[in-house]
Amino acid sequence: MKVCVCSDSHGNSGLILKMLREESPDALLFAGDGGKDLGDISREIPRYAVRGNCDLFSDFPEQLIVLLKGRKVLLCHGHGFHVEHGSSLLCAEAKRQGTDIAVYGHTHVWKAEWLNGVFCLNPGSIGKGERTYALWDTDENTVAFRQIREEGIQTLKTVAIG
Repeated sequence: MKVCVCSDSHGNSGLILKMLREESPDALLFAGDGGKDLGDISREIPRYAVRGNCDLFSDFPEQLIVLLKGRKVLLCHGHGFHVEHGSSLLCAEAKRQGTDIAVYGHTHVWKAEWLNGVFCLNPGSIGKGERTYALWDTDENTVAFRQIREEGIQTLKTVAIG
């Protein structure tokens, strides 16, 4: 199963559409800040979304627990866990809720790390700065950080989830 993970589109729905056309994923995880951008996206694949600190009037929840291929995922934007100062509070909450993966955004910086048995994943910002997202292959147990460039999509780094 291929899962596109993105966050922080901030009005750049075209970049989400480009990612989806390129990857043809089986599901989409969106970690907030640009929820309105999902309105342009077909519902042909399952999509899971939360609101971010810039999604003021969004109907999306602040957090979701998603089960994908036997993995329990906490999806949130991260601002409520002060991820700009590190992901330890988020990972503690993910552990408390019995999830083994925590997906968040907010910082606009892509990152993957293991903390206290929880895989913490930030896909970066698809709409600003480096224009990154993550491609999670649940069969291979890998996450590839990808960047949208004028000349196409480039893989920056691939990490194993284990």
